[in-house]
Amino acid sequence: MDQLNSPHDRWLTRNLYVVLLGHLFLLNLWMLSRNGVLWNPQTYSDEAEHYRRALLFSRMVGGDISLNTIGTFYAGGIWPPLYSMTIGFVQRLTGADLAALRVFNMAMAYAGFVLLAAAITDARLRAASVILAVLFVLGTRNYFQIRPENLAILLITALIFLIMRKGLFSADEGNARWRGAYGTAGILAALICLTHAVFLFAALYLSVLACLCRRARAMFLIGFLAIGGPYIVAQNLIHNGFVLFATTAEENLARNNNPFLRTHPRSAVDHLFDEMERRYAAGDKVAFPKPPLIPQGRYEQWLHDENQRRIFKAIALDEIRSDPVSALRRMALRFWKLVSGNACLGDDRYGCLISPAADQVFYRLLELAGLLGFVVAAMREWGRWRSFSFVVFCLAMLMPMVVIQALVRHFIIVLLLSAFGGLMRLRG
Repeated sequence: MDQLNSPHDRWLTRNLYVVLLGHLFLLNLWMLSRNGVLWNPQTYSDEAEHYRRALLFSRMVGGDISLNTIGTFYAGGIWPPLYSMTIGFVQRLTGADLAALRVFNMAMAYAGFVLLAAAITDARLRAASVILAVLFVLGTRNYFQIRPENLAILLITALIFLIMRKGLFSADEGNARWRGAYGTAGILAALICLTHAVFLFAALYLSVLACLCRRARAMFLIGFLAIGGPYIVAQNLIHNGFVLFATTAEENLARNNNPFLRTHPRSAVDHLFDEMERRYAAGDKVAFPKPPLIPQGRYEQWLHDENQRRIFKAIALDEIRSDPVSALRRMALRFWKLVSGNACLGDDRYGCLISPAADQVFYRLLELAGLLGFVVAAMREWGRWRSFSFVVFCLAMLMPMVVIQALVRHFIIVLLLSAFGGLMRLRG
């Protein structure tokens, strides 16, 4: 009996989830290596852009800090810079190749699994939560690619861990006991937005909670603005009009709300860009003054791009005003696309771990777990809307995916948080 209650056994009981996740990580590496996916030297679609930008930042860390290099890095992508900076720094520090960086990406996702499980108070539920990680790994395909969603998972889970362990954003917590923790939460929320703009609404939700309650929560806003503020200022010194973290929102809005969808559904995007260029050539342009951060040689291209954003926004809003019912129907279809979509490509690029059919089953189980977690959280959080809510947090993340652009690789993060959120709300 004494042997069964030894410190080692007690540690294993409390931290069994860490051991299980470690074994899952090794098994995951083996499966990806067996499929030849992890070591594939090719990059596809957005992964190529993220990798190129990361290598550019690696050069900057190595000493190439000319204004041209800095400007090319900053303006060379439509995504916020933190992910490329992180991967570029790791590459410069370790000399890692593409395959090793993919392993590092996997490690960030698994670190997120550990943080989510650690935020669950019951040891048995912590161990059981490893099943959710299994569903995520087998049912999806993006977590090992060079993409910012991996860093977003790590940062969001660190934020959730802090909120749950310190009882932040709770209507009945002490007055100023966790002042420093609120500041840290604000920093994490800003870092999430600097990783991917799609998570901005979730950060704004926490900012609303911070404004609703006690003085200590001002630290959240201070932390958020201290990290995110300089980027917001820089964006608005480069772009015409107010920009927070996203610079392609107008384009994505126009892609999903343009009149050519009615008559040219298969080539609507081409017609959209043709219409934008036609209007621009016909004189539909505004000669915005050149921002001081834009080199003179790039002014014409900058002027074209800013007018493109303006024209795209006008096309989208005109279409929404002319037929709001169809606009709402398209939003519903984007949500259905997320729910009914396939998170795994059964091809030679990033093929499924088991088979397209089997991996699709695991993805559907992940969706079911997310739905059950959402229901449990809603039942436990009912009537406590001044406190942090997994339901509202997940809906805030889902909103830009439905309104602007429906991408399954973002949706799976919502499913993951919703499923774990249900387990966290089962305590006590």
